[in-house]
Amino acid sequence: MKLLVYLVAAIGCTSLRTAWCDVLVHPYLQNPSSTAMSVYWVTDTDEPGELSINSTDGTELLTFTSDPVQKAELNYGPSELSLLPGGKAPDLPYVHNVRVDGLQPGTTYIYTLTQGKSKFSRRLHTAPEAEGSVRFIVYADSETEPESTGNLVDWPAPFAGKKKRPYVVDQTEGYKQNLKMIQSREPDFIAIAGDLVEKGGRQLDWDEFWRHNAGEFSDIAGSIPILAAVGNHENFAGSDGGYSVAGARRAIDKFQTYFEAPDNGSGNTAFQDRYYRIDYGPITWITLDCTNGLPDKSAADTNFMLLGEGEGGDAPDFNPGSTQYQWLEKQLADAQSTSQFTFVTLHHMPFSVGPHGLPAGDSDGEDTQSGQPVRVLSPLFEK
Repeated sequence: MKLLVYLVAAIGCTSLRTAWCDVLVHPYLQNPSSTAMSVYWVTDTDEPGELSINSTDGTELLTFTSDPVQKAELNYGPSELSLLPGGKAPDLPYVHNVRVDGLQPGTTYIYTLTQGKSKFSRRLHTAPEAEGSVRFIVYADSETEPESTGNLVDWPAPFAGKKKRPYVVDQTEGYKQNLKMIQSREPDFIAIAGDLVEKGGRQLDWDEFWRHNAGEFSDIAGSIPILAAVGNHENFAGSDGGYSVAGARRAIDKFQTYFEAPDNGSGNTAFQDRYYRIDYGPITWITLDCTNGLPDKSAADTNFMLLGEGEGGDAPDFNPGSTQYQWLEKQLADAQSTSQFTFVTLHHMPFSVGPHGLPAGDSDGEDTQSGQPVRVLSPLFEK
């Protein structure tokens, strides 16, 4: 009963669709460049929003009217209905996306969103030119879910047997304090190296993520763009499909609905936003999707439960000869000649002392979600 009461309170804005809650996800920034930025937000109606871009002295420079699109991808699954008020899913939400072009490099602007009765004013800062400076922060595995509130999760050390090692705070407070510290450092962008939510196919978990990043707890993503990578949890639908092809598709559809990245040139919509390159001032930032390798259940596979391209699934392969590998090879070569520094982020770490550092396999001393297969990329990184 305690859990159910909490969930109703926590997701009231998302589920009850009351008049005071016309904006479900506050405005947040995506796909930064030196001359452009995308502004996203989510509402409960198809009413367009008005976005204005001002200089810091208050001069209005640009105005936009959004074109909201109803997104079936952001629905609640069957296993979530019992946790919603009345056991019924709310109407599908609307996603607004405005691409703001024609900005100046390394410049701060004030943007104001008027949506129904709500009004938001935030700062956005464009990427500097190549000789500029940049500050960024990287983290991973926030794995948000509303059930973690008030629950001190046990996190035992690897190979420590049954010895308990609970966290000192619950997820809600821990994540809030981490984001508060991150925001105080005023980074130009935040990169999240996968596992943003506990279950990528569970809408409640995405609601919780945005409560922290563009909602009730914090609006950090409203002024600091997020560069997100796909982790194994973004392919996992929990009780509504697990890692099945349908479940993984349900999960990744939510990720691709919320996040925007430059076109990777793959020509495959299933691959978009899963791996990409962003040039930000003096650096090149490359994000990879190494959540599945081919062939399935081999020493080259990072997830024995997930099927990828050529197997009926959608996850891109990363091994030599794959589309993603060839793309990466070209991007690294180009960045070597055009950028001062190149950074690569991905979820499955090739070298680790944890259980995911074990060889790929399903026998003793092996792991079905091993990062070892990603070592195949090391020669490219070392060039």
